[in-house]
Amino acid sequence: MDKKMRLIQLIDSFKQHSFSMPAELSSLFLEIEQKLNHYSLEKVEDKAIHVETQPAQNNLFEAEDLYNLLYRAYPLMNELAKQNSVYQFELLQALNQLRGELGMATDLPIDLQ
Repeated sequence: MDKKMRLIQLIDSFKQHSFSMPAELSSLFLEIEQKLNHYSLEKVEDKAIHVETQPAQNNLFEAEDLYNLLYRAYPLMNELAKQNSVYQFELLQALNQLRGELGMATDLPIDLQ
């Protein structure tokens, strides 16, 4: 499975197992899904590499970049997973997949006690 499909699948899984989602997270998911639908597979792969080939002053920071949106969604997803006791395993699974895609450590993000 390619990176684009993995991102689509993990967002769909998270949305499917969430009872109520904050408006900010719903909005971020909508933006992310629009970008994923608009971007080619190659563009998603290129955005994931995070390698700079120019001096920093030549690169513009894109706040609405696909991966910046995913990083912004992560803490909201984490908070929602903490609150949902029924589907916590499924939400944590999607969250850990996102952590892997973002290059973060993949240990459990919350204390399950």
